[in-house]
Amino acid sequence: MNKLERTILIIAIAGIGTTIAPIVTYLYSFGFKISKDHEIWAQTGDFFGGTINPILSFLSFLALLITISIQIKEHRATLFELEETKKIHSEQSLIFAAQNAEIIKNKYETRFFQLINITNSLEEKINYNGFGGSASFDRAVFDIEKIIEQYYMETDKILLEKIQLFFDSYYKVFDYYIKNLMFIVDFVLNLKAKRILDNEEIDFYFSTIRSQLTNSKQNFIFYSALVYSHPDLSKEKLKESKMLIDISHTGYVQDFSFRFKEITKRFYI
Repeated sequence: MNKLERTILIIAIAGIGTTIAPIVTYLYSFGFKISKDHEIWAQTGDFFGGTINPILSFLSFLALLITISIQIKEHRATLFELEETKKIHSEQSLIFAAQNAEIIKNKYETRFFQLINITNSLEEKINYNGFGGSASFDRAVFDIEKIIEQYYMETDKILLEKIQLFFDSYYKVFDYYIKNLMFIVDFVLNLKAKRILDNEEIDFYFSTIRSQLTNSKQNFIFYSALVYSHPDLSKEKLKESKMLIDISHTGYVQDFSFRFKEITKRFYI
């Protein structure tokens, strides 16, 4: 039995008691005798009507007030429960959203390191004039800097043309490696654009990419970006990813960053 039912029962008992009390009092005072006098019946009716009706009306009004009060309290309790349920659902939604975001991040992180592994395997397949793997970049940079040394005193145009000739001849040897490397850069920039990763995570990904690059690889990319127009080797993406931020100022890198400032500022920080 709930509170409302208990209240109604109490009022009902009070109403019955209130109804019986005048009858008992009347019978006690005047006895149980059925009169044939119409006037006495009228007086008796006035007595019961004047005594019982106001009390019953008051009890009915009281019951109504109590019922309304209880309903208001129950309504408030229901609203509170609804708010609590809504809050729980909201918290669960946030938890599910966070879990989903973490799942997505883990999926992209797995893909990222798969691409790193692919790039490393492509490096092992490079063969430049008998030099393979990382040593191929060492040798290529050595040959590029021999060309620079030979034509250093020439005009900027001639010097860049000579470097350009080297890449025209040998860029295909390194093409798949560079393409895959820049594909990883595109992959991370896409995650950044979609706001799947925060800035700290983006920096970690680019730092991981840079950690795969030896000094020779960075120098090779620097010289390549300086003279070679290739759709995959975007100067703007090199700069945005800070690909060459850790480059060692060996050879002619520092000198060229000043001598060809208008070009290098597009990809070199």
